[in-house]
Amino acid sequence: MDLHPVLDRLIGPQDDGPKAARVVVLTYRFWSNVLKKDPSVIGKTVRLDSTGRAATVIGVLEPCVPYPQETEIIDNVVTSPHHLSATMVTGRVHRMTEVFARLAPGATLDKARTELRSVYTTMKKDHPEDYSDQYDFQISAKLLRDELTLGSRL
Repeated sequence: MDLHPVLDRLIGPQDDGPKAARVVVLTYRFWSNVLKKDPSVIGKTVRLDSTGRAATVIGVLEPCVPYPQETEIIDNVVTSPHHLSATMVTGRVHRMTEVFARLAPGATLDKARTELRSVYTTMKKDHPEDYSDQYDFQISAKLLRDELTLGSRL
C-alpha cells in the first residue's frame, strides 16, 4: 500500500540532510479535526514543541490507520541539530531506532529477518568494541499489520 497526499506532497529525498528545510506532513485526522480541512495550510509554519522548533507544512496525508497510534504530524527529524550531530552521524551510541519499510516484491518476512541478522552480524564483527554481547543488542522485523492489531488478537 502506497501512501498518498490529499494535499500537495509527502516528505521525500529532497527533505533529507543538513541543508534541508524542516517540513511536516499533517495527518488527515489532524487536518480535519483541528484545522477544519483548511486548504490554505500548505506553506504555513507550525510550531512543533514548546522550544519553538517550527516547520513548514508541505502536505496532508490521506486517511489511513495512524501508527504510532497518536501520530498527528510527521516531520523530517533528520534535519534536527541532534540528528545531524557527529554523535548521530558517525557514532554508534544511538541504538533505539524504529524503521518502517516495505518488503520488496517477492520478499518474505523471514528473508528480511535473515538479511537484517546478516547485516547486524557484520556490524558486530567490524565494530566489536561497540556491540558487546553483554548489552544484548537486538535487531528484529515485524509486520506492521501484526503490530497494529497486537492488542486485538484472540
